[in-house]
Amino acid sequence: MECPHCANDTSELLKYCEFCGSELDIDGDQVSSALAREVTEDRALVVDRKRRAALFGALFVLACLMVTRLVILRETSVTVRPVMILPTSLVQQKTTINEARRLPLDKLDLPYPAEK
Repeated sequence: MECPHCANDTSELLKYCEFCGSELDIDGDQVSSALAREVTEDRALVVDRKRRAALFGALFVLACLMVTRLVILRETSVTVRPVMILPTSLVQQKTTINEARRLPLDKLDLPYPAEK
């Protein structure tokens, strides 16, 4: 609404001009339409804030998942080598692995615990 005294734009809900302080002629229909418009704008702002909050929350979760994937679950290179039980005489003679593959493996005899 434009003030008739100073020609500045003021809110339609004010009884006095916020710039010059003179009394404004207000109409009930203008006030009710201005209130409805403000309520609609406020609701739109609340919805917009909620959408932004949801978006930032989703981005935060995505960033946490990426960091978790990169830091905690990173791939490690592990070399798995077959284990062979060789007779100690062959180990002392420094037998190569190819020669040891052709030899029979020793049985590993473990003593049983004594019964009481």
